Amino acid sequence: YKTGITSKNYQAADYWGDTNSKTGQISYGNLAFDDYATLRGTYIKEAYHSHKILNGISLEKLPSDLQGLGMDTYLEEIHGYTHMFKQQGLFSGHNLPIMKSAQLYQFQLRMIGASYPTFPKRIQWLYKIPRRW
Repeated sequence: YKTGITSKNYQAADYWGDTNSKTGQISYGNLAFDDYATLRGTYIKEAYHSHKILNGISLEKLPSDLQGLGMDTYLEEIHGYTHMFKQQGLFSGHNLPIMKSAQLYQFQLRMIGASYPTFPKRIQWLYKIPRRW
């Protein structure tokens, strides 16, 4: 973490985290350092993307006929938020807008007619139970 570095995607220091889509390197913005739980949650989400990149797994993108609208990585972001959502028992007490962020991406994809993943609805409470592993 270096205070002068900004995310290529956000062009600001006030973001949680970002993963370089070519190298898998994770950068952390100022918002990630609000407290330990927020930093841990940011790490879990960004590590999800980084792990895929470092293992040669393609990041999920929109179909080619919908690319170029500035939403190419939205599907991958939703998957990252879903992964973080399922792990939030490991970092309880965070201030991350997990559901709101994913819903924003989902709303925008809905507007262009793209399909998108959703959060598990029936057992959402289960993922919020604090745990150590």
